Amino acid sequence: MDLKKAFDCIDYEILIEKLKQLNLNNNQIKFFETYIKNRKQKVNINEVFSETKVCKKGVPQGSILGSDLFKLYINDITKLNLFGNIQLYADDAALKYSVSNENELICVIQEDLQKIDEWLVKHKLCLNLKKTKILIFDNKCFNLNSIIFKNESIEIVATFIYLGLVIDTSLSWFFHIEFIKKKILPYIFILKRLRNYLSLHDLFIIYSSFIKSHLTYLNPIWSSASITLRNSLDILNKKAIKSIHRLPILFPTNKLYNDKYFSFDNICKIEKNILAFKIVNNNLKHNFLLSRNIDIHTHNTRNKENFYLDTFKSRNQEKNCLYDCLKSFNSLDANIKSEQSIIRFKKKIIDLIS
Repeated sequence: MDLKKAFDCIDYEILIEKLKQLNLNNNQIKFFETYIKNRKQKVNINEVFSETKVCKKGVPQGSILGSDLFKLYINDITKLNLFGNIQLYADDAALKYSVSNENELICVIQEDLQKIDEWLVKHKLCLNLKKTKILIFDNKCFNLNSIIFKNESIEIVATFIYLGLVIDTSLSWFFHIEFIKKKILPYIFILKRLRNYLSLHDLFIIYSSFIKSHLTYLNPIWSSASITLRNSLDILNKKAIKSIHRLPILFPTNKLYNDKYFSFDNICKIEKNILAFKIVNNNLKHNFLLSRNIDIHTHNTRNKENFYLDTFKSRNQEKNCLYDCLKSFNSLDANIKSEQSIIRFKKKIIDLIS
């Protein structure tokens, strides 16, 4: 769901009332009032300035406080009695459904959107239906191109970029990996051009910032893609490392990696274990119900402290992100799994892999 100019449409009086409901004292309320009210803006184009105007609504974008105030403003929407499960991340919102037929899908979406639209109007916000999209997973049983709401068509799409992740109907991650390749290819070329002018340290910073960052972002989710797709990223990762060190194309792969540069498979292992650590130690908000083997049976086995994993009938079911992460975490040595500091945990994982 896309909101029109969400941050710019925040009503001050409604926001202050919501802050009062949080039991803030008068001084705290006054602080927020002075932060959001009587802000002034003007536009500068080629050193020509517009007239200064007072902002009558909206919170500053790009600031931590502005984002937090917006979240406090919109958070009540989760209390609506909806059929779907609503997920919020700042002004990015998504509704999730599990339905069995077209009629049910149309019905629940239209009813939920009606409730959401009424809530938004009350809070002086507006849903942008042209940018709102529907993505149906396992689309074999559905024959829809769009759903109508308020005389406007909400398009049903095959792929959608949500929070930087390209999601497709089959969760094959083909489109996301193609998206990553387009992002990192120009920087491999840049590394080749700059390696004659910059130090290895500076080249490593470029690699980490513009190549490795794309390989690690939400990696445990999409790294369940096919081996062919993962290999295409591994090839680009190797090209980048060889470009930095001026190594020939046929340079042996087993001599390429060290404690700074990792194969794509090892990058995936590191990221999966880090996510598992955050879930296990509650460093990350989640709603997973975790059980250890000792909770399932009373046998005194060496794996009794490992997390219990369901037995799946197909490889597709094993692509579950949580299953993949916990499976990798279970295989670690006890002294690594018992680590409490995420910094020390990450260092032990890197030492183990390198």
